[in-house]
Amino acid sequence: MEVYEVGLSELREILNDKTLSESVKSALQREKPLLYRKLSTEESDSLVKLILQKISDPDLKQAGTEFRENWDLNWQVNLSNFKNSHSEAHLVPAFIPSNEILRFRGEFIFPLIPDFEMRLVRILRQYLFEKYFWEVDELHEFGAGSGFNLIHFGQLYPHKKLFGYDWVHSSVELISLAGKSNNLKINTAIFDMFNPDYSLEISSKSGLLTVGALEQLGKKWHEFLDFMINKKFSIYVNIETIYEQYLRSPNLHASLAKDYLEKRNWLQGYFQELTNLEEQGVIEIIQQQTVIGSKFHDSWSYTVWRLKNV
Repeated sequence: MEVYEVGLSELREILNDKTLSESVKSALQREKPLLYRKLSTEESDSLVKLILQKISDPDLKQAGTEFRENWDLNWQVNLSNFKNSHSEAHLVPAFIPSNEILRFRGEFIFPLIPDFEMRLVRILRQYLFEKYFWEVDELHEFGAGSGFNLIHFGQLYPHKKLFGYDWVHSSVELISLAGKSNNLKINTAIFDMFNPDYSLEISSKSGLLTVGALEQLGKKWHEFLDFMINKKFSIYVNIETIYEQYLRSPNLHASLAKDYLEKRNWLQGYFQELTNLEEQGVIEIIQQQTVIGSKFHDSWSYTVWRLKNV
């Protein structure tokens, strides 16, 4: 069995950045060794069959407004566990497993250390927060879930203001509690991205973050995109699966993810619209990159953009 490790040169490649900061390099050192192996042909064939079965499952849940109750129940589990433990482990969403097959660099891999995905995610956050949010005075995360992204940011920049929004009460309560447990004040509010609240006040020099939140909008993202543009954030970072990349890469790996996203009714068309807006001179797409994902899709892909002429 051949063992691979995510080292500095590979990290530079997957982030498409040759000039990583010393703190990002230190983050890599803290999380090492990031060991994995590639799947055998037999394992890959079995996995493809499993994914096809999942896609054809008539009971596979779809995103949409009717899924709100499910999210409330999911975050209630995290909330209950965190109240008892105050452990960071109970802020990690259940959909980020400890040690399962992942998508990485166009292949399926099997991690050889616990929490491989989450370790790499912590490095990714360090990189994105430093590179794109260091100048903002406030960070606003929409669909903030447990608040674990905001806590990481607050630990890096303790004097910046933090805002976490979600559409269910269990999440908002968990974000607030997690902030207090880490000596951080996180301002929270209920916010429905299907019906954005334009009365929300956004100060100048504010950054916007979404992490696996836009996916729940499916094809109904237009109103939230209008809201984002209307509020004129300084910088936008969307860590979301890029459906359109699967249309550009007609191979089995991409085709499976495309069919899975369509079956789940997850985000579609949003990133094409960002491209359209860039061509119209409305926005500038600064960086777009795929890092890692689950067996079903490349969930940790990020797109960084900003408004032009603001």
